[in-house]
Amino acid sequence: MARSFDRQINIDQSWALVACPGLTRRWKPFRRNRAISAVADRSGSDHRYRLEIWKGELADTIKMAKWSAIAHLLTATHLIVLWKGQPQPFLSIFLGSIVLIILAGIVTARAYGRSNKGEAAVRRARRRAACLAALLSTSWGVAAITLGESADADRWLILTLIITGLVPDAFIVGPIWIVSVSLTLPMVTGALVTLFRNGQPASLDSLPLLVMYTGFILLGVRLRGQHTSERILERLRVADHKDTSARLLNDFQEGTSDWLWETDAEGRLEHGSPSLAAALGAKSGSL
Repeated sequence: MARSFDRQINIDQSWALVACPGLTRRWKPFRRNRAISAVADRSGSDHRYRLEIWKGELADTIKMAKWSAIAHLLTATHLIVLWKGQPQPFLSIFLGSIVLIILAGIVTARAYGRSNKGEAAVRRARRRAACLAALLSTSWGVAAITLGESADADRWLILTLIITGLVPDAFIVGPIWIVSVSLTLPMVTGALVTLFRNGQPASLDSLPLLVMYTGFILLGVRLRGQHTSERILERLRVADHKDTSARLLNDFQEGTSDWLWETDAEGRLEHGSPSLAAALGAKSGSL
């Protein structure tokens, strides 16, 4: 079971892990999630930690996805209003694809909410989230290339600004790294193709700026994901520590003749051990 998780962790990485293996080993933000790596080679409770980390990341993504969906739908509608001269079939297909992807996302979120949230359900939900993000981003990338062919200077500028403004959505729907990458790369690729085909000096000068901007956004997503995982892991360990302490305390009071009691801030008795109850002539558990 632990090996199955390790394989998924290795797959759930960015293109940088493949394209720049030397860089990823040296640069911490592109390494494997440190919180997950801390439990990657163990079993038992640590396997549960990893599953809970994945659940927490997925919960954050689902919670923010609704706002992302609203932003994409409103932006797509506004884009169609601006492109009145474009052939209606393409605009209808574009808006229809955005709506269908959003509906598929709603169905996926509800199906996950009704599931037992076991390992299989979590894996399936993460894969579907990544696929839907890639489809949504691809729709925008195709729109950027298609609409950019017939755009005048003003519309071309608006189109570029829209794509650039949608890139930070990867940070909003984080912290699942593969979902954020899937939501960003196809869309940015379409914008880069549009800028290159425009051929104007300003367009060519914007190419490296867009690449750097996207890189900073993805770096922020990566760091946010690490922070989220470490926060969830710390919360789980604290909860386990409290549970262990409570069991040890219960074993102590059940197996010792010493008196053990607990009072509130005003000195009133809140709990007493069985040995104390016996000494006071009260029933065990009545204190």
